[in-house]
Amino acid sequence: MKWSEEETMRFVELYSEKECLWKKSSVNYRNKNMGKAAEEDIVNRMGKEGFGVTELKQKIKIMRRTYNQEALKVKKSKKSGGKPDDIYVPTVKWFRQMEEIMDSSTAENETESIVRKAQETLITSQSISDNEAFGKFIAASLDKLPPADSIMAQGALQRVIQKYPLNALNKSSSACEASALTAIQSPTLSRDSPPATTPAYSTDHPIMNEDTVANDDAAIADIISQAWNLTN
Repeated sequence: MKWSEEETMRFVELYSEKECLWKKSSVNYRNKNMGKAAEEDIVNRMGKEGFGVTELKQKIKIMRRTYNQEALKVKKSKKSGGKPDDIYVPTVKWFRQMEEIMDSSTAENETESIVRKAQETLITSQSISDNEAFGKFIAASLDKLPPADSIMAQGALQRVIQKYPLNALNKSSSACEASALTAIQSPTLSRDSPPATTPAYSTDHPIMNEDTVANDDAAIADIISQAWNLTN
């Protein structure tokens, strides 16, 4: 579908009026009913044969892409360090009309990106800070112990820390093996068949003994308590 320059400029003018279609800060930006009504109004006011909402959306995509290509040429010509007269001048007449729309979208996207990155950094920093503080507390506690007790405490700490990923791994492995065993046993059982027995099977994953973990927990608490009592 061919467009004259006058038609294109008229289209950009109508599109710029409908901020709910392109301005993210607009209260109606996410209002689907408002957006649909705005698109239909543009189509009706253009009065172009064969031009509907589908064609409108495609036209907007094409114009945005063309604008970005022209803007990139301008940017590159400025970076080249040439004279003002050497700066690229966009060839499309509607470039300046689209500038407000595109600049608004770019600024809002950059603002959203900055806010999102700041929030992610804050959460990550808080998590690291908490872990580092606890690590320093443990290190200070171990430093106050006699060498032999310090070594024992380090071993107990390592076993406790290893408990959690190992337990998760064991649970996942046991669930998979149990499902496979059920699938093998269930299909051929009949009323006269003797009760099925569950064959013994083993797992290569080490299972933490709960008594051992409990003892380690108590040992750590006792050793750290002693360390603080020695110096306080």
